[in-house]
Amino acid sequence: MQKNILSIYPIALFFLTLLGCKSSAVNESPYGYDGVKKGDQATVMLSVRFDNHCEENPYTTVLEIEGISNNKKSVRKLDVYKRIRAGDFDDPPGYFYVQSWPAGQYHISQFSSVKRYSTEVTLDLDIYFDLMPGTVNYLGQFILTIPKCSKYQVGIENDLRTALKLLKEQGSDIESSSIISRVRELSRQLVRI
Repeated sequence: MQKNILSIYPIALFFLTLLGCKSSAVNESPYGYDGVKKGDQATVMLSVRFDNHCEENPYTTVLEIEGISNNKKSVRKLDVYKRIRAGDFDDPPGYFYVQSWPAGQYHISQFSSVKRYSTEVTLDLDIYFDLMPGTVNYLGQFILTIPKCSKYQVGIENDLRTALKLLKEQGSDIESSSIISRVRELSRQLVRI
């Protein structure tokens, strides 16, 4: 008898859902993994790449972004280059990110690269932007380079076409018409560094 009840449960749940009834087991939480209400989230898309033809590649390179949302500070470290993790791009290597972040104010603060024997090289940045709830924001493609094998430099390019292609490959349902490009706004701040 118990077996029959369990096999009927999914069917009954389906019909109750059609009638507008909801089961507590099916309801989603209104909060994301970080405790922020899902309606207070924004979607962020960006690529980070490391174009290094001068020296041995470091063990890891990250882009650091600080955020303040609901009076809580957070720090996000996005891999730019990591020897042990395959990337989304080959030359120059790098990664494509699509993430949900709490709406709020953000500060792109630095690139840091850890080389052999724990020597760290950092490139300080000072780029600010705001994320509004419910928006889809394309921040651009950040490329870290070492021109003439001297000091690190960073550029921000608009490669939305590649981002849309990668979104499609990942099976995303984000509509291209809903994407707000923030590349020009961020690039202007980069020129002042």
